[in-house]
Amino acid sequence: MEIRDRVTDLRRVRAGDLEPHPENWREHPDHQIETMRDLLEQVGYSDALLAYEPEPGHLVLLDGHMRQALDPDQEVPVLVVDLTEDEAKLVLATHDPVASLAGSANVVLERLLNDVHERSAGAMSFLERLREDTSAALAMDSHMGKDDGGFWAPKIDSATGEHATDYVGYDLGSVWWETVGDGECRAAPYILPLPANPGKAAEGRLFGNYSRSPLCEMERIVRTYMVPGDRFLEVCAGWWTFSATAAVWGMSGAGIDIWDVSVGFGRKQMKALPASAGTVEVRRGDALALPYDDDEFDIAYCNPPFYQLERYSDAPEDLAAKRTSEEWLDASGRMMAEMGRVVRSGGLIVTVMADYRVDGILEPLGARWILEGVSRGLLLHDVVIQRMLSQQIRMWRKAWTARRTAKAHEYVIVFRNSGEPPRRGGPDESSSAEREPGDV
Repeated sequence: MEIRDRVTDLRRVRAGDLEPHPENWREHPDHQIETMRDLLEQVGYSDALLAYEPEPGHLVLLDGHMRQALDPDQEVPVLVVDLTEDEAKLVLATHDPVASLAGSANVVLERLLNDVHERSAGAMSFLERLREDTSAALAMDSHMGKDDGGFWAPKIDSATGEHATDYVGYDLGSVWWETVGDGECRAAPYILPLPANPGKAAEGRLFGNYSRSPLCEMERIVRTYMVPGDRFLEVCAGWWTFSATAAVWGMSGAGIDIWDVSVGFGRKQMKALPASAGTVEVRRGDALALPYDDDEFDIAYCNPPFYQLERYSDAPEDLAAKRTSEEWLDASGRMMAEMGRVVRSGGLIVTVMADYRVDGILEPLGARWILEGVSRGLLLHDVVIQRMLSQQIRMWRKAWTARRTAKAHEYVIVFRNSGEPPRRGGPDESSSAEREPGDV
């Protein structure tokens, strides 16, 4: 294959004379700008900005917008490339995403970071965060028996005695167990404590704060249903546990909630994530009228307010405000249809649901939830039971007195938007023709 060299020149140009590309899509948070400024003050320019020249003397940036904006009078090195307008847009759209596909040899990175000695407080803060992230990744690698710290597509041969947990670090079965303390979850060090719940202040309550889904459940969802590069949407984001976990695993996306308390908490939570985390847009909005375009996301996640369990905002659009289970289920169906609209064809919609009781009679809401989603055009893709130890402790005596089991579980119900089934590569698990004897 013949590869053309499109670099025509290396110039020193006043930063203010460079034109930012009008379709530049990158956003630079304050901490990134501060870190870049600090590193430039220490080391100087060791990498050139990238620009193309649609007409003589007119340079338009493709990469380096943040550096260009730091000081318009600074003379900066610029690599000039000979590209057409369409080629320039292709480079603009893919330059950073292609770089982000690279994995990391965490052992080598940790050794490199230990060898770096910087004097600047800003750079040291950034490097310390990188070291913390790398240490956490190494711990996860050790737990999984891996050395690359990334996602995986395990090829398992039962004849060798290998097990799924050797590759992925958790059971790939249809029952997930709550891990007490969530100590092994990568996102755990970055998750903020929840605020106090005024409704739980009464004497006799077991817990005084709001509750959230277990972090390990979120991590299993990310690792099972997502692949690198997936853009996610969290609906009814609540305490943003899924968004934060997905971001720590390098994913980017958006979250939305109608409750102002949730939105404020989400903004604080995203600021607490490590420097290596993906970016998450925190937005206030109605789950029944999502402010996004069709086919904008690869996967949507929703753990909505369960019927008759806990009331959050006072907004009449809030799902928790629906009076009857029929009203609540209809609104939930409209929400699922909205998620189906904004998720691409073949993408996944991951939801969490539990059953409830009316006058002691069990209402199989999980089953009704599935039927509602299917009636809205979604395809049932997967169902997992997430066993919740905390709920069992809370409900044990009440259930024993009533001569029934404690329903200490939730359903992780996964729909697929119409289209081809999502794959990581390799033959479809339903196809026996391509499967070798002994393969799992």
